[in-house]
Amino acid sequence: WFVDNVAIPAIGYADSFEGDAGGWQSEGWVLTDNTLPQRWLVQVLTFDGDKLQAVERVPVAEDGTASIAIDDLGGRRSAIVAVSALVPATTEAAAYTYSVEASR
Repeated sequence: WFVDNVAIPAIGYADSFEGDAGGWQSEGWVLTDNTLPQRWLVQVLTFDGDKLQAVERVPVAEDGTASIAIDDLGGRRSAIVAVSALVPATTEAAAYTYSVEASR
């Protein structure tokens, strides 16, 4: 839910919050224009059989794109790509797409 257009007539205070916080401090609230910036945490977990070999954090560009090559998969070696949305104060699902290409 949200708070907007607050008025306290007894002290002559009114604000629409369209510009700034109107002198209020946000404690436990996010002041937003209805859009929160989406950031991502992408990690690659590589396994040899059932044994976790490595966890690698993948750099994600400002535009939300990332690319990584995972070599030597197959046989006992496998990988899991974990994608986590990092936006404070929301429980809304974040959408993303990914693609996998075989190396040549």
